[in-house]
Amino acid sequence: MNPHASERYFTNNENATVGVFESFKKKKSSGNFRVFVLGESTTLGFPYMASASFDRWLLYRLMHTFPEREFEIINISLTAVNSYTVLGFAK
Repeated sequence: MNPHASERYFTNNENATVGVFESFKKKKSSGNFRVFVLGESTTLGFPYMASASFDRWLLYRLMHTFPEREFEIINISLTAVNSYTVLGFAK
């Protein structure tokens, strides 16, 4: 994720937030189901630890519901933003 992507949504760039940096292959493995999660603070896991974030729970549920499938969840959420920011990122 570009560490400067959120700066356009903050009047002071020093307050701009950055997301979690999780590496992933540019080309996903065949048979792998890749999901990008885009959201705000709660989706990123705030105020909980990263292991309790939405994407971790989603991965847990998918792995147990479809044990024969491989899943990859990539969280590109940010804290201290709103739905206008998410809309801008989605475009």
